[in-house]
Formats: sequence, C-alpha cells, structure tokens
Amino acid sequence: MTEYEYFTHKKMMKIISSLKHGVKLNRIGRIIEIEAKKDGYTIIQNLCSHGIGKSLHEAPTEILPVYNKHDKRVLKEGMVITIETFLSTDAGYVVEQGEGWTLSMPDNGYTAQHEHTIMITKDQPIITTAV
Repeated sequence: MTEYEYFTHKKMMKIISSLKHGVKLNRIGRIIEIEAKKDGYTIIQNLCSHGIGKSLHEAPTEILPVYNKHDKRVLKEGMVITIETFLSTDAGYVVEQGEGWTLSMPDNGYTAQHEHTIMITKDQPIITTAV
C-alpha cells in the first residue's frame, strides 16, 4: 500500500468510527476537510459518498467530501451508505473521459480512493464490505 493509499484508508476509517444514528451527514465532509488539510492533501470535490439500496446510488445522495453548513440531513438507524475518500496531491477534481466511465486527473498529481459500505446503527456502524 502506498503512502497515499494508507492515508485515504486511515481517514476513511476515522470517519466511519464517528458515525451513528443522529449524526449530521455534513460531519463526513467536515472530517475529510480537516484531515486532508492537516496532512497537505487536496480533496477531489466532484466525487462523493452516497446511499445504497436496491440501486447503487440512492438517498441520501451527494454526501459531500467538504463541509456544507446548509446540509441538515441526519443519519438514521438502518441507513446504508458509502464512505468514500478521494484525495489528491494536486488537483481538486477529476475529468470524465469520452467513453463515460474512465476518470482521470487533469495534472500529473497522485490520487487515491478507499470506500466502504456501512449500515448505521444506534451505537456504531457496521462495515458490510469485505476488506
């Protein structure tokens, strides 16, 4: 695992450990911002976490990787969401390629991403993805 991969995994696990019923969704973006800034990384802002259900992307949609004071949504017991950390050494966004699937960096920086799917409970989240 590279330094970047280790860093994004560590931050993702820190976020997950702080989530439970009643926590505001914007806490996720707040933690990502604080942790990335502290260690000199850039947040990829056009990719985000989201809800999971019968479809891949469901409510709550667009769980932003940055703090949004206007987002008043709250985690509820039984919700299933992804926690995705996308961090970079340079650019703050990715570019979608013409075939509609591949994402690339607009510069020569490095980027790393980690993701888990979790279920929200009253006490601590349950990670449902395999490691």
